[in-house]
Amino acid sequence: MLIKLFGASLILAAGVFSVTKIKYGIREQISEIEAFLKITDSVKTDILFKKLPVMKCVENLEIENQKVRVFTEKFINFLQIGKDIPSASKKAFENSDLYLKGEELSVVKGFFEQLGQTSYENQLENAMHTMNKLTRRLGEIKKDCEKNERTKCSLVLGATLATVIVLF
Repeated sequence: MLIKLFGASLILAAGVFSVTKIKYGIREQISEIEAFLKITDSVKTDILFKKLPVMKCVENLEIENQKVRVFTEKFINFLQIGKDIPSASKKAFENSDLYLKGEELSVVKGFFEQLGQTSYENQLENAMHTMNKLTRRLGEIKKDCEKNERTKCSLVLGATLATVIVLF
C-alpha cells in the first residue's frame, strides 16, 4: 500500500511539473516575441535615424529576456569571426534554446537573415513587416493563451488524476 501511495505521489508531482512547464513555455514564448519586437524596433530606429551598420545596431541592443540575449550574443560572435549575416543568423538560431515556434520563428529568422543585405529602404520595410507580423502573432497568442493554458493544464491534471485513480 505504501508503494502505491509513493507511486501516486510521484505521478501527481509529475503532473504538477508538466502543468508548470506548459505555463512557463507559453509565458516565455510571449516574452521572447516581445523582446524580438523591441529588437526590431531598435534596429529600425538605428537604420532610419542613425544609418548605423548592422553590427553596430545589434551590438547596441539592451535585451531583458535571457534566451534572446544569448541568441544575440551568439549572432554577434558569429559575425565577429567572419561569418556573413545569413549564415551567422542561421548558426545562432541553431545554437539557441528559444521558445519561439511556427510563424513567429520563421518571421524572426527572415528578419535576421535579411539584415544588411539590401538597401536602407528595404531593411526598413523588412523591419516594419516583421513588427507587424510579430505584433499580430503576439495578439493571437495572448488571446488564446488563457484558453489554451487552461485546457492543456486541465487535460494534464485530469490524465494524472485518472492514472492515480486507476492505480487504486
